[in-house]
Order: sequence, then structure tokens, then C-alpha cells
Amino acid sequence: MQQLEEPTSLNLTADTCPREISAWYALQMRYQCEKRADRVLRDQGFKTLCPFFTETHRWSDRRKHIETPMFPGYAFVHLTATPEACVEVLKTPGVVRFIGYGRALGQVSDQEIAAIERVVSSGLPCASAEFLPIGAKIRVLGGCLDQLEGILLEIRGAREVVLSVGAIQRSIRVPIGSYQFERC
Repeated sequence: MQQLEEPTSLNLTADTCPREISAWYALQMRYQCEKRADRVLRDQGFKTLCPFFTETHRWSDRRKHIETPMFPGYAFVHLTATPEACVEVLKTPGVVRFIGYGRALGQVSDQEIAAIERVVSSGLPCASAEFLPIGAKIRVLGGCLDQLEGILLEIRGAREVVLSVGAIQRSIRVPIGSYQFERC
């Protein structure tokens, strides 16, 4: 089994921030600061993704719907990674650091971001899941998740697809019920 390198802090220099590449990057956020930092980054003109889902918490006398981050402690920003842009993002209250491996910023693929956006817009219930670097990769056939690729899970007889973001080593799982799927 291949071990993934732990994300590291980065020194922002010309070789860690390639000037011509506009891409999605993962950010580590302070505890419960995802929403506020996302709003500030958007106000500064950055394109961001900080997805949330609604959980129902039950107490003996009531139920409450709470908006929970899909990836607690993480958000994504799309930018051309110049040292100036990176520093501007890092100055944002609530942002801790860029996720990176070695001396390079960790890019998140457009396909992973598009998959997360589709799940958010579908309105289907979802939950955080453990990161699964190895597993049966599937493609959903039909419905609002048509052609979505992820890892198949079966939990207590219910089928779910897990969407993973390698850069932050986090995943979400979405029930696929009676959807058809094929192995990739």
C-alpha cells in the first residue's frame, strides 16, 4: 500500500508558486472559520469552493438542522499561483496555509471540484467519509449523478459512492440507492 506524504507548510517562492498555472488549490482553515474566510476571499475577488451540507441533530426535546462543512477545516481557491496572490490568500483571517507536498502547492483537479459541485447542487443527502486511496472505482449511470466517478462502498446493505479529494485527504459519501453503475 502506498503511503501518502503528510501535507507540509510551504515557503512561498517563485518555484513553489508557478506563475502561469491557474488551478484549484486546497487551503487549511482555522477551526469553524470556513464560512467567514470563504466570504472574505470571495469579496477579494477569488473564486472559492467551501461546500456545506445540512445535518439534523436530535436532542430529547427537539431537532435542529445544522449546516456542516463537507470538509471541516478545508476550503478550495482557484487562482493563478503567483507569490503575490498566495500571500494575499494567506493574509485572509481564518486561512492557515496552502496544502502542499514537498515544496510544491497541492493542486486539486478540476474533475474533483466538478464532482463536489454536482453533489452540492443535486441536493442529495451526504456525509463525510474516511479517505479511501484504494478501492473499486465506479461511474454512476443515469440520474442527476450521471457519469460521476467515485469509490463504491456498501454500508449496512446500502450502496454509497465516495468522492475523494487527494490533496486534503478527505472524502464525502453520497447514497446511490438504486442507481446503476459500472466499474471504471
